[in-house]
Amino acid sequence: MIPSFENMEALKADMEKNPDSYVEGTTVYLEDIKEGVHYINGEWVADETMETKANGDITMSLYEMNRQLINQLPDYNEEAWNGAKEILREYIEAHPNNYFMAYGRELNYFTVFHKEDEGEFESLFDALKICLDSVGAVRSFDFDGEAALEIWVAPSIASSVTCLYFFPYDDGVVTYRG
Repeated sequence: MIPSFENMEALKADMEKNPDSYVEGTTVYLEDIKEGVHYINGEWVADETMETKANGDITMSLYEMNRQLINQLPDYNEEAWNGAKEILREYIEAHPNNYFMAYGRELNYFTVFHKEDEGEFESLFDALKICLDSVGAVRSFDFDGEAALEIWVAPSIASSVTCLYFFPYDDGVVTYRG
């Protein structure tokens, strides 16, 4: 349940009483402006993804709920990267494509990966890991249940985690040999 406060003054008063309750990414709802706010870099920032229903309940998008949960996870360590490697291996085996894309809409980020044969898995994984590390600290790496891998990272340029998708991209690459 997302905490609710009458206004910003009431929220700030509660912060003084309970400072440990407010960490980076904390979300609360302000009744006077009928809007959710996030605690980011020491400031409260409005969240347009929250909606208030007529009965006063707050709804959040699934993406925003995932963001709130994953924002609290630790950065990947070597053991977690080993698990990610196995997830990627299974995914590549299930999708025998030559091209893959890593795409992050919020960051306007994309990278296309080219893999010609099965023996290139290790170099593909290493390249993906280098690219992800250049974006930020990886927090989650998993199959999204549809057609892509969902990779949550904490970018060094942003205050909250964001999701990158890794998916087959053969249909998106046209090679012309004239």
